[in-house]
Amino acid sequence: ANREVQLSKLLAKCAETYAQLLLANSGTNFCRVVVKHAVDSREVAVSVRTDASIWDVKEALACWLGRPDILVSAQLGTQGMNGRLVRVRNMEQLGAKRHFLVRDAELSPERGSPAFNHALR
Repeated sequence: ANREVQLSKLLAKCAETYAQLLLANSGTNFCRVVVKHAVDSREVAVSVRTDASIWDVKEALACWLGRPDILVSAQLGTQGMNGRLVRVRNMEQLGAKRHFLVRDAELSPERGSPAFNHALR
């Protein structure tokens, strides 16, 4: 039941965030960031502000998929020279990066999440 509570809180926060995005002045730029699973190659795209941090990307991913555990377990990184994941820290700025690899995260949408509902349409 605790997980359900977490999920509904997260989704409420998402709804609020999206409302803020719609109200936000047009001076704020948004960009599309693609997160690809390092093992099974599943990809998910999320929209974040261009001045976002890596944590903001994780949060957008967690909201979109309805998976709060992403905030705890997921490790985002970029593709290194040898194909290995080069970790990025939560506090780092997104900067010009638009593609990430992720480990220790389930990228399939939970029932009732925005991504799940979007897929049903």
